[in-house]
Amino acid sequence: MTSMSRPIWKPEIAALLIRLMLGCYLLALAHAQFYDLPGFMKNVQEIGVVPEQFALPFGVLLPYIELTIGSFLILGLWTTLCGIVAALILLFNVHIFGIFVPGTWILRRDFILVLCSLSLLSSGSGGLSIDGFRKDG
Repeated sequence: MTSMSRPIWKPEIAALLIRLMLGCYLLALAHAQFYDLPGFMKNVQEIGVVPEQFALPFGVLLPYIELTIGSFLILGLWTTLCGIVAALILLFNVHIFGIFVPGTWILRRDFILVLCSLSLLSSGSGGLSIDGFRKDG
């Protein structure tokens, strides 16, 4: 007799799904910023969260960092480091836009993804990852 409180899949699948979701989200962010890089850099300068002398380099580097971290998460390479960097990037968005959608108690997706990226610190890379292949063989 099976119990519905036991996992149906291997636990490694959960970390794989989180890595893929988080990696695809960071790639989508990078793509949107590359699509209008001058506009994104202007927004970074106007928001004023980053000191003025760092706003331009930050606006240029952030899409490349998101692209790299997103790709590494999808591949499962340096998962713990990428989870930390992804959490920091997403916490920056939470700092700017808040935890909740305005006028509601609905959590913003960036806050939820911060929690997902932090879960990678305890679960590791999971299944089908370069980290896993390097560890096993």
